[in-house]
Amino acid sequence: MTEREALIAMNRVQGLGAITVKRMLERFGSLPKVFECSEADLLGVPGIGVEKARLFCEQLKQARADDELEHASRKGVKLVTWSDEGYPALLKQIADPPLVLYVTGSVEVLDLPAVAVVGTRHPTVYGKETARRLSYQLAA
Repeated sequence: MTEREALIAMNRVQGLGAITVKRMLERFGSLPKVFECSEADLLGVPGIGVEKARLFCEQLKQARADDELEHASRKGVKLVTWSDEGYPALLKQIADPPLVLYVTGSVEVLDLPAVAVVGTRHPTVYGKETARRLSYQLAA
């Protein structure tokens, strides 16, 4: 498993965000090593308690990058992770950057001045409509 594949798989673990992933990287030296960890190992990561260690350990055993990559490919979506050259440099500098960007279109434009609309994987109808309207108005 590569760092890129690890990030894609970790992105599928509920409750696991960038801050915790950075702490895991500091603790274990590489992200693929996290997938070999026990609950006890995860307890050594700052901010991970007993319950989170159990949940993360459970989900990390099942998380896979290959099915997410295949699904994205079928949809024409490119996945850009921290370990990819195309990940925006300024975005890497924020405290809690996304592990993975799902990109349709040109990856190269990610480093141009832009506005991002950030949401949830499970938006409400209202949320979808609001994001559509806001995006339309910003693009205009």
